[in-house]
Amino acid sequence: MENSANALEVSPEYTRDDTAEIDSHIEALSSKVRAAGMEYFLMNTARPLDEGCASTWPCAREALDGFFTPWFLAGVVAVGLPVWLHLLKKHKTTRCRSAP
Repeated sequence: MENSANALEVSPEYTRDDTAEIDSHIEALSSKVRAAGMEYFLMNTARPLDEGCASTWPCAREALDGFFTPWFLAGVVAVGLPVWLHLLKKHKTTRCRSAP
């Protein structure tokens, strides 16, 4: 290494104390979050986010798949079409004569 002042030792013996401290911090955080009535889990950040969410919340993929069903799209059109037509009718264009 060029600059030993910026070197970081990563041997298991050196990081054992830090690992124990991190583990105790995660456990304390987990217990406080669960005591507050929230869900807490660790996600593997080496995997893509959608894979992690799908494995953690299996119903999330089904909800997203059902989001674009034909009945949902028909409902969006049924609600959006009258609003769009109202705004279209409300918009008035004024014509100005230009100089010859």
